[in-house]
Amino acid sequence: MEKEYYTNYRYEKNEKSKKWVILTHWLWWSIKSWSLKRIEEMFQENDFSTLAFDLKWHWESEWSIEDLTLTRIYKKIIEFIEFLENEWVKEIFLYWVSLSSIPLVKAWIDKKIKKI
Repeated sequence: MEKEYYTNYRYEKNEKSKKWVILTHWLWWSIKSWSLKRIEEMFQENDFSTLAFDLKWHWESEWSIEDLTLTRIYKKIIEFIEFLENEWVKEIFLYWVSLSSIPLVKAWIDKKIKKI
């Protein structure tokens, strides 16, 4: 049985826009970092809603390198994409940093969505 992983996330919905960006990152860049917050603000200033997330390995979560797999990152990205699709979001963009780019590119190809 696969272990459940807690995911820290933050989203800011822009009521005027139908465009969403999913922001991913890796070990040293979390939703607590000022640099990610600034990137979120940049998208928000350009009429995007934002969804940023950490995986289990960040800050207030347990951290275990043995549990880190690209497949788990990919599954979480797909989960967030499908959540937005279920909310009738049509314009989804992806933004990534570091290792999370590998599963994010796979999700972009598999789901045939927009990218940044």
